[in-house]
Amino acid sequence: MAGDTVSERTIDEPTTHLVDTYSQVDGLVNHVGIIFSKPLEHTVEGCDKLMHINTPSAWSPPSALARRR
Repeated sequence: MAGDTVSERTIDEPTTHLVDTYSQVDGLVNHVGIIFSKPLEHTVEGCDKLMHINTPSAWSPPSALARRR
């Protein structure tokens, strides 16, 4: 699956397909996010980018599944 993990549409479409196909989800592995690889990236802008991507990416998939219950 490719897409912007910050976008609800990117999360909702495959979640809907998954639940429609299998009726339930027994487990969820959420392996999405970014890390800094260079110390020079530790700036306010870099921190904002990290939080903008990592926070919704961790929250959106389980939230989308919970809405389908």
